[in-house]
Amino acid sequence: MENVSRISTTLKSYEYNSVASNYMPRPTFIELGTVDGVKVLHITSDEYGKIGNDPQKTSHIYLKQTYVDDYISLIDKFLEWEKLALEREDTLEKNIGEAKDYLVFDFFSGNSKSHYLVISFQTGGVILWENYFPRTEVNNLRNLLVQFKNNQLKTTDSSVYK
Repeated sequence: MENVSRISTTLKSYEYNSVASNYMPRPTFIELGTVDGVKVLHITSDEYGKIGNDPQKTSHIYLKQTYVDDYISLIDKFLEWEKLALEREDTLEKNIGEAKDYLVFDFFSGNSKSHYLVISFQTGGVILWENYFPRTEVNNLRNLLVQFKNNQLKTTDSSVYK
């Protein structure tokens, strides 16, 4: 990734913590950059128990600016389903759809009151990375994507640090 700049945000990805018997926030970092001339929002999340730079313990989501409308549409579908599932007190695990860049968006219920948007990168039917987002974080992600689409993300001008 080129022209990388860290973005300050409260966005957190979650994972299930068996010790706490609950979904817990993961250390999550956001960068803005370019890949092959395309603007990319890069979300990295470290798993619990990560020691050092173990790449197997870090998940990556690369959200391309050219597909932001796809992502927002899939997120909106999650929010629609989540509202319905809360009203009906349903639990389900269901595919929402796939973006043009092979990111898979799924709906996952922890229970009838707790639902997650799962974004994963899969290849050959194998999940390489997956990230769980509860509704508050889904809304944060959606807002970030709208800002990304409109070139409104605030980046740091590091050239002043000489």
